[in-house]
Amino acid sequence: MAGEYDFPFEDNSFDVVLSGNVLEHVREPWRWMTEAARVTAPSGVVITITPISWPYHPAPVDCFRYYPDGLDALCRFAGLVPLVSWWGSLESPQSSRSFPGVSVQGDGVFTAPGWKKLAYRLLTWPRPVAVDAVSVARKPM
Repeated sequence: MAGEYDFPFEDNSFDVVLSGNVLEHVREPWRWMTEAARVTAPSGVVITITPISWPYHPAPVDCFRYYPDGLDALCRFAGLVPLVSWWGSLESPQSSRSFPGVSVQGDGVFTAPGWKKLAYRLLTWPRPVAVDAVSVARKPM
């Protein structure tokens, strides 16, 4: 691509633009969403899935976490009409004590050497739960 925000496609090229676990790595998401809208055909949809609870993971950057209201705001800024805004987990909780944001990679709560920490995380509660925000927005005719 010529730049981070210059998709190499003509205007109105796609009926569906799907973004999975990308938006949290975008430094200027308002520019990215505008470019996604540009390449979406009239009446097409932009579907965005982005983590809420995943631990920091630079690739090379990890900039934002979004809730449905934030995704709606980005879509509206780009001229898209939000149709669906949702957040939650598709994982079935293993315990009523499950909560988002804890990972085996380390949350700073339990300190033990290597395999003991992993064993503790795998055998005890609360269990890690991945929570995502999902939006579907339509480009007007």
